[in-house]
Amino acid sequence: MASYEVSVRADFAGFVAFVEDSLCRQSSSISMEYGRDLEIGGSRARFSVFERYSMAGGNRVSLSILFAERDGYVDVTGVSSGGSQAVFWKINTLGEEGFLDTLKEAVREYQNYNRYQEEER
Repeated sequence: MASYEVSVRADFAGFVAFVEDSLCRQSSSISMEYGRDLEIGGSRARFSVFERYSMAGGNRVSLSILFAERDGYVDVTGVSSGGSQAVFWKINTLGEEGFLDTLKEAVREYQNYNRYQEEER
């Protein structure tokens, strides 16, 4: 298992759509397995689960993401799992870490795009 947490100043709906679209464009083996919009205490949240084939591990790995809206920010928690090949301990978690890197890259891409847009104004 690998995890990643970040807070991003963003429009909730636009950010979630950008990240989910970016993930799906990363590889032909990525699929969205589940997505659910929630409202918690007047704030929006979204829980999404993606899956992809990991060449490094020769198996499928999952990426679960929770997006939560908070005062003009979106808190993101991503957890990847399923990449280990051993029975009693974790061996070869490269697939999990690699899948999580696609989430990190999507967040960086969004932040860089928004910085560029703000500079253009």
